[in-house]
Amino acid sequence: MPLHYGVKKLIAINSGKYAFAEIDLSHPVHLSAPNNQGKSTLVNALQFLYVDELRFMAFGSRNHEDTRRHYFGENPSYLVFECLTPLGPKCMLVAGQGPLNSCQFLRFAVDGEFCFDDFCGEGGHLRTLEDLRPVFAGRGLAEIRPGNLWEVLGDPRSHSSGPTVPRLNILPIHTKDEYRSFRAAFTRLLSLNNATAKELRELIITCHARDVTCRRIDVAAEHRDEFQRAEQAERRLQFTLAVQNQVEKGRTVREEIGAIAEGLRVEAPIIAVERDAVFAAIDQLNLTLDDDCGRIQIQLDSIKARTDEQNQSIGEIRGEIKSKQGDLAEIDALHKKWASSTDTMIGAMRDNVSALTARISLLRDHLEDAERFDINALRRNVEKLESDRAAKQRAVENWDTRAINALRDLGIEDADLEMVFRLLNAGLLDLSIGQEIEIRDSSALGARLQRIRELTIEGRFADEAISIDLGALGAPSVGAHRTREEVQSDLAVVQTQLKRAREQLAVAENQADAARALFDAETERRGALARLQEYDGYRTQWAKRDQTEASLKALTNSMKEVQEQIETLDEERRLESQRLENLLDQQRECEVSRSTIDQAIAAYCEGEAEVGIDAPIAGFRVPQDDLDHSSSWDQIGVRAKSLAQRLERVNGELKSLVRKRRQVDDIQKSVRDTSKEFTGQTIYFSEPDADWDRLIQMVESLGEQQEAVEQSWSSLFTRVAAKLSDIHHGVSEIRSAINRINRGLAEYRVSNLRSVKLEVVTVNQTYGMIETLTNEGGVFQDHEKIDRAKDQMRQWIRSSETISLDELFELHIHVHDADRDRPTKAKSLDEIGSTGTGMTAKAMVFIQLVRAVVAEDKYRLHFFLDETGQLDERNLAATTKMAVTKGVMPITADPDVRIEPLAHPVVTVYALGQRADGKFIVDGKRTCRARRVEHESEPAVEEAV
Repeated sequence: MPLHYGVKKLIAINSGKYAFAEIDLSHPVHLSAPNNQGKSTLVNALQFLYVDELRFMAFGSRNHEDTRRHYFGENPSYLVFECLTPLGPKCMLVAGQGPLNSCQFLRFAVDGEFCFDDFCGEGGHLRTLEDLRPVFAGRGLAEIRPGNLWEVLGDPRSHSSGPTVPRLNILPIHTKDEYRSFRAAFTRLLSLNNATAKELRELIITCHARDVTCRRIDVAAEHRDEFQRAEQAERRLQFTLAVQNQVEKGRTVREEIGAIAEGLRVEAPIIAVERDAVFAAIDQLNLTLDDDCGRIQIQLDSIKARTDEQNQSIGEIRGEIKSKQGDLAEIDALHKKWASSTDTMIGAMRDNVSALTARISLLRDHLEDAERFDINALRRNVEKLESDRAAKQRAVENWDTRAINALRDLGIEDADLEMVFRLLNAGLLDLSIGQEIEIRDSSALGARLQRIRELTIEGRFADEAISIDLGALGAPSVGAHRTREEVQSDLAVVQTQLKRAREQLAVAENQADAARALFDAETERRGALARLQEYDGYRTQWAKRDQTEASLKALTNSMKEVQEQIETLDEERRLESQRLENLLDQQRECEVSRSTIDQAIAAYCEGEAEVGIDAPIAGFRVPQDDLDHSSSWDQIGVRAKSLAQRLERVNGELKSLVRKRRQVDDIQKSVRDTSKEFTGQTIYFSEPDADWDRLIQMVESLGEQQEAVEQSWSSLFTRVAAKLSDIHHGVSEIRSAINRINRGLAEYRVSNLRSVKLEVVTVNQTYGMIETLTNEGGVFQDHEKIDRAKDQMRQWIRSSETISLDELFELHIHVHDADRDRPTKAKSLDEIGSTGTGMTAKAMVFIQLVRAVVAEDKYRLHFFLDETGQLDERNLAATTKMAVTKGVMPITADPDVRIEPLAHPVVTVYALGQRADGKFIVDGKRTCRARRVEHESEPAVEEAV
C-alpha cells in the first residue's frame, strides 16, 4: 500500500460534546448515527488542522462565538490530529482555553503518535494545558501561530520564519498564495458547500493560480508616466474644446464691460458736485425748519398741560358723579324694598328682637344654673311648684267653697286663722267644703278653734300636755287671699315659676341641645338686628335723597363746562399740530430726498466696488464757497429729483455692468467647474486677465493640440497591447483546466446522468478586444479596428479600469439527463439531477480542484458526504471510487450502513452514541472495518476494529 502523508487520526477529548472520540482517517470512514449525534462536529473539526483563522472556516449557520463555545466551552478540551509526515509521526494539538478566556484556542505541534495516557492525570482526571506542557516538553512542543500555519503545513521555498517554526509538511504548497488557494478549495470540499457558477469560476481560478500567471492588469498604473503625458495632452485638448464657446462669449462681454466702465469714470465727478450742492441746501433748510418746529412744540406742550389739568378735573368730577349715582341707586333699591313696610311690621320686628334677646338671656341663665345647681334639687323645686300650682288651681276653681271663707263666716279673724293654722295643717284652709271637708257642727268647730287661739299667747301654744313655739312653723298666707283675682294672680306667678323651673330642669338634663338652641337664637337675633339696621339706614338716607339729587345735578353742569374748555384746547392743538406736521413733512421730504440720493450713491458704491472700476463718488467733496445754497424747498426738491434721476440712470448702467461682470463670473465659474473635470487643467482665475489671455491662446491653437494628442496615444497603444497577451494566456489556461476536470468527470458514470460538463464562455466585450489586440499582425493593418481598439483602451485608461480574468468569462454547467435527448444548463452544481447527483458532481469537481493545488496524490485529504441515504449505490460508489483514486478519503454519514458502495478498498464504520450524561462517544462494540476482495463474485468482508 502506498505511503500517504497527511492526517491519520482525529481525536476529540472533552470537545464538541464528545467525552472522547478517536477516528482513524487513513481509510474511508462511515459514521453511523442519527441526526444531531455529533457527526458534523467530528468532520468539521478538520478545519482546525488546515485553516489558519476561524473567519475562513465554515460551520453552517453557527457564528464564530457559538463555534468556539461548542468545541472549547469546557476547560480542559482538546482536538488532536495525528499526522504522518515526511519527518515521521507528529501531532497537532488544539487546546481550548475555556469560558474565562472567551473559549479561545491555541495550536501546538508535538513529535510522535497520539497516546491517551499523556492526557490523564492522577485519578483519571483530564490534564490542563499547563499540566500538559511538562509532559510534552521533551517531544518538541512548539506553539503554532495562525500567521505561520501555512509554513507548518506546507514546504515553503523560503524559510524566512526561521527554525523556531515547527514543520509537519503534510501539504505540497510552497507560498502563502498557494495556501490561500488550498484553503478556499478545502473548505468547499470538506462539506461539499454550495457554489454558484460565479463562486465556482472564482474557485477554479484560485486553484489554478500556478498556471494563471496574470489574473488582472491595471493598464493605467503599469504605463502611468506615458499615460499621464498622453492623458494630460488629451485633457488639455478636451478641455479647450469644452470651453471654446464660453471663452469666445467671455471675451465679448469683457469688452462691453470696459466701455461701460469708461463712461462711468467720466460721469462720477459731475454727480459728486451736484450731490454736495443739494445736500448743503437741504442742511440750511433743515435748520430753519428746526427753529419753527421748536416754537410750535413749546405751544403744543402748553396746550397739553392745560388739557391735562382739565382732564384731571373731569376725572375727579366723574368720580363724584359716579358716587352720587351709586348713592341714589342704593336709596332707590332700599326704598323699593322697605316702602311697603308698615309701623306694625316694624314693631313686630322690634318685638321679635326683644323676645329673642330675653330668650337668649334666659337660656344663658339656665346654662349657668345647670352648672351651679344639683339636678335633683331642680327636680324637687319643679315638684314643689307643681304641687303649689295644683293647690292654687283648686283654690281658684273652688273659691266659694274654701274652708278659709267658711271660717271667716264663723267670725274668726285672719290673724287668728294664721296663728291657729300654724299648729294645724295650713293647707286645710285651701280645701273645699263638700269635697275634701265636711263640717258637721259649725258652732263646735268655731269654739274649738277659738279655744286653740286662746291657748296661743305671743306665738307659743301651751295646754296641760304640751308647749309649742309657733315661730318655727309656717303659717298660711291668709291676708294674701282677700279676693279671687288675687288668688288667680298668685296662680299665674306660680305657673310662670313652674315654667321657668321646668326649663331650667330641661337645660340641666340636656345641656348640648340648650347650647344649640342658644346658638340658633343668637343667629336669628343677629339677622333680625341686621334687617332693623338696614331699615333704619334706609329711613336716614331717604330723608336726604333730594339733597343728593341736587348735588348730582350741580356736578353734571360742572363737567359740561370743563368739557367745553377741553374742546376749545383740542381745536387749538389741532391747528398747531397741523402747522407742525406741515413743517415735519418738509423735513421728511428732505430726508427722503437725501436718503434716496444716499441709497443710490451707496448702491453705486457697492456696484462700483463689486466690479472694481475706478470711478468713485462717495469720497469726492466740493469746496463750500463754490456751492449755491437755495432756501426754497420747491427749488431744492427739483434739484434733488433731477439728481436722483441721474443717479438712477447711472446705477442702471452700473447694474448692467454688474450683470455683465456676474455674467463673466458665471462664465469663469463654468470654465472653472469644467476644468475640474479634466485633471491637471483646473483654472482658478486668481489672476483673471492672465488666465483669460491663456484661455484665448488655447482656443486659437486647437489644431496643433489635436495633432499632438493623436501621436501620444498611438505610441501608448502599441506598448499596452503587448501586456494583454498575459490575460489572454490566462483564459487559455482556464479552458485547459476545465477540459481536465471534464475528462475526470467523464471517467465515472453517474446513474441517472449521461454526462456533466463544464464550459468556459467568454462574455465581456473586453475579451474580444484583447483577442483583437493580441492577434499578431491583425489590428494595425485595419484603421477601423485600431480606432475601436483606441476607444476601448482610452476608456480603460481614463476610468483606471482593471482588466480582471474572472470578469472575462462565465462558467456554464451542462447536464445531460439519461432520459432526455438534449442537455440542459444549470446555474449551480446543486441544481444538477436528483437522488444526490448534485452532491456527486460537487464532490467530483471539488476533488479535481483541490488536487489542482495539492497536486501529488501521496498527500491525503478528506471530504464529507452527509446523509448518503439520498444517493443511490452507483452514485455513491462512483463518488467514493474517484475520491480514493485521487487520494481523497471520503467520510460518509447516515444512520444506515451500506458497505458495498463504500469499500474502495477499505472502509471503517464507526457507530456514534450518547452517554447518560449527554456526552457523545464512539461505540467501540459496534465499530467495524470492511475490505473489498479482489474478485467481484466474492462479497465484502467485515472485520472488527
